[in-house]
Amino acid sequence: MLIFFILFFLLHFSASHQEDCTPTRCSDQGLLIRFPFRLKNHQPPHCGYPGFDLSCSPDTTSTILNLPYSVEVLVTNIDYESQLIHIKDANSCFPQQLQNLNLSATPFQFADSVFEFSLFSCPSTNPDFLNWVTCLSDDRYVYPAYGDSVIYGAPLISCRKMYNLSSVPSEAFDQTADVQLKWPPWVCGNCEAEGKFCRFMSNTTNDEIECFGNLNPPKKGDLKRSLMIASLTIGSFLLLVTLLATYWFHRQREIKREDQRKIERRALIYEFLPNDSLEKFGSSHHDKNLLGWSKMLEIAMGIAKGIEYLHQGCNQQILHFDIKPHNILLDDNLNPKISDFGQAKLCSKEQSIVSMTTARGTIGYIAPEVFSRNFGNVSYKADIYSFGMLLLEMVGGKKNFDVMINGTDKIYFPEWIYNCLDSGEELAINIQDEGDAEIAKKLAIVGLWCIQWYPIDRPSMHAVIQMLERDGDTLIKPPNPFAEANPAIATGQASRRPFTRELDIVLSE
Repeated sequence: MLIFFILFFLLHFSASHQEDCTPTRCSDQGLLIRFPFRLKNHQPPHCGYPGFDLSCSPDTTSTILNLPYSVEVLVTNIDYESQLIHIKDANSCFPQQLQNLNLSATPFQFADSVFEFSLFSCPSTNPDFLNWVTCLSDDRYVYPAYGDSVIYGAPLISCRKMYNLSSVPSEAFDQTADVQLKWPPWVCGNCEAEGKFCRFMSNTTNDEIECFGNLNPPKKGDLKRSLMIASLTIGSFLLLVTLLATYWFHRQREIKREDQRKIERRALIYEFLPNDSLEKFGSSHHDKNLLGWSKMLEIAMGIAKGIEYLHQGCNQQILHFDIKPHNILLDDNLNPKISDFGQAKLCSKEQSIVSMTTARGTIGYIAPEVFSRNFGNVSYKADIYSFGMLLLEMVGGKKNFDVMINGTDKIYFPEWIYNCLDSGEELAINIQDEGDAEIAKKLAIVGLWCIQWYPIDRPSMHAVIQMLERDGDTLIKPPNPFAEANPAIATGQASRRPFTRELDIVLSE
């Protein structure tokens, strides 16, 4: 609102400054003053013709015309269409003022015929038939005469010549007559023909005239109507702006509330977890020794229960698709927290197949069916596969887990674990006592069950938890998923299904 009024004031000020030559009056009932006249001390010089200034009487009831040589007369009327201004002498003594007047150098002339007069001061014994000017003398009669001729037939006997008056109308000697001045139409005729006012151009030194404004202002009733329309327009505009602003603020508040609700239907807020992620403890044997195998089993159990909760404990099934050590955070007591749900997908609990057009997850932990439908449809079993790879990394350490075979003299680490279990060899990992070996063997067997190529061969997370809770000696070793030579590029054979080399790849968008 404040900005609107400031703009309104600036526009009004600019318009007032630009239209400083608009018509004006000395009073509400006074004469309209416009070019070629200007109101002295109220309008700048370029609003009127030089030397023809109008001013207001001290009581502002009358309009005064200031003519050259300090001639000052009252204006009784101005006819802008006929280019006539009607004047009279305030003291009813034109001849006294006109003796110094010379209009020859101006565009204004007397409207009536003008003559050369001489004023004579004469005594008279019978002045009734004579026309005299009583305002010029109290004890003698002043007679106007055409040049040096007789005064209406009376001889100029005993008269004294006072002064000559050139180019004045005879009405000037009639103290009640209406004296008129005229100005040529070319002064402002072109602008008036266009229905506009005129003035001198203020930025030039020449007497160039420019047109502006509207010569026919609206009538009083039209002005009121225009003001009413303008008020209604401005009011409607302000009302519309107010309504739009109110709606905008209300909408912004609703959007913020919706965003807050989304942050609350979706935000996961974690407490401060000072022990970083599981990846830090799986990077070397030294870190693993700090945890201990019993703690490793507890962490594995906690992760499994967390995944089971995502799959079955929520209103909707949540598939994480990025289970890896880096996304397992540890609190003060080394309790695991599953984090980073940026690639997660929601689906109903009854939905066994998930539609996917883009592979999700981290290389090394992604289930085969996410890449190729030849292994089966994508389901919650993709998280089981990722969890199995995480268990094998917990058993063997990050360094061993990252070895991907490029030559024939090395072996894929998960396959090496399977071969050790198959031949009855001990796992060549950092084992402190016999109990640690049992835990490592249990984690390895469960991990191998989870990374079966085909989803149908993998256990559910509930079955995984049961296996982690059982004695390791009672666990059954899974079928060999590494039957062929190059499992690093997802080749192999499950126990009951032939493997095909020609895969239908799921392309990323």
